[in-house]
Amino acid sequence: MEKVFLEYIQHHKIISPNDLEKALQIQKISDEAGFYKPLWQILEDQKLMDREKIDSILKFLKDSMETGLAMPFQPGLYSTNEENEIERGRNNEIQRLEKDFIPGYRLDKLLGRGSMGIVYKAFRQGYREPLAIKILFPSICRSSKAVQRWKREAKIMSQLSHPNIVKAYDFGKWQNVYYLVMEYVDGITLYQWLEEKGPISEKMGISMALAMGKALEYGWRKGLVHRDIKPGNIMITQKENFKLCDLGLAKEDEESLSLTTTGSFIGTPFYIPPEMIHNPKNVDIRSDLYSLGATLFHLLSGSPPFPAHDFSELFSAILSGKGPDFDQFPSSVSKAMKDFLRKLMAFKIEDRFSSPRAMIHYIRKNFS
Repeated sequence: MEKVFLEYIQHHKIISPNDLEKALQIQKISDEAGFYKPLWQILEDQKLMDREKIDSILKFLKDSMETGLAMPFQPGLYSTNEENEIERGRNNEIQRLEKDFIPGYRLDKLLGRGSMGIVYKAFRQGYREPLAIKILFPSICRSSKAVQRWKREAKIMSQLSHPNIVKAYDFGKWQNVYYLVMEYVDGITLYQWLEEKGPISEKMGISMALAMGKALEYGWRKGLVHRDIKPGNIMITQKENFKLCDLGLAKEDEESLSLTTTGSFIGTPFYIPPEMIHNPKNVDIRSDLYSLGATLFHLLSGSPPFPAHDFSELFSAILSGKGPDFDQFPSSVSKAMKDFLRKLMAFKIEDRFSSPRAMIHYIRKNFS
């Protein structure tokens, strides 16, 4: 229903593209934080559509809904039969995409889906080395702002070359599909690690922090701030190397400020620093270090720094200045690590490490 609802309001231009982009961004952030809301609820909350109009559209769509949707659906919105029809439609679209795709590439298998697109393992014709291809959902491509950010992500990634950053090789548009060809990482995200194996060891946490410090220092020297450091954006390979991915939210000096709508923010709420809540544009590399600290806290303890049931509770906790509860750590986590995390997640930005290099120096001095 949600995919059909989105396409309906786009086709009939019921709200402006900018307002729709804002609503979709809020939905993405909410979904990643575990506070899922359907698009029509967000539109009502943001006073972009009134309830009467929403109800009339939903009734019309329910009466005339066609099956074969390819977008992910939220459990509970459909009957079992409708879910089966949607899943079949989704798989049919994937099969069509795999059969008729970008010349020169062969899709191998689906690696994952997100709110913006899908990622495949793929091969370049005539080569045996695997690649990863990220594809933007066609419905997202209708937003000029989303496409602008997509192109910017591809441009940034293609200019970076670092062993701890996922490399981009090619990007472009084939028919109505925007795609990004990237390095294939044989491994899993640290979010998947948490889900499958539980908290990481302190030794592994130090290795991760060092690798991310090197990646952030490299990006910072090129004028980049990531703004969305989290377990899902860090991969660990089979050889236990760490790689930072998803630089689409990176801030390149002042260039990207116009891509962030007033009153909204980019980032994942459980890991964002206080200053990003106050002003999404007022961030620098020390904001990334806070998010790295929040990520490391989650990886070591098994829980986010500030567990909450909704945005209001979460933001109040972050802005309280009290800091997270370090008593939830297992006994294996040392005092030195807790002190390190307190420095990373200092409430005042000036109390944190001044740069990734300063953080790396601290690690080598205190965890040798």
